[in-house]
Amino acid sequence: KSDVLAVMSNLKRVLIKKLSEGNKVDLDFLTLEPKVKGSFTHPEETFTANKNWVEIKARINKKFFNKIKEEFVVQKIANK
Repeated sequence: KSDVLAVMSNLKRVLIKKLSEGNKVDLDFLTLEPKVKGSFTHPEETFTANKNWVEIKARINKKFFNKIKEEFVVQKIANK
């Protein structure tokens, strides 16, 4: 368990670094990409927090998603 937690901690650290530098990150099953949003009135306008923000776009790999759907089991659970 501690090895998995260490790997996850390192992955989070790398993701934060890469995404905050503006890089797209492809994890094979998932792609993360930072996007600047908001309005700019001219090309030279700089990023300002009151008009602009950053979002992270997340896309799941289609083959991975289809594999999840193949393996997915739906079961009815009785009310308790």
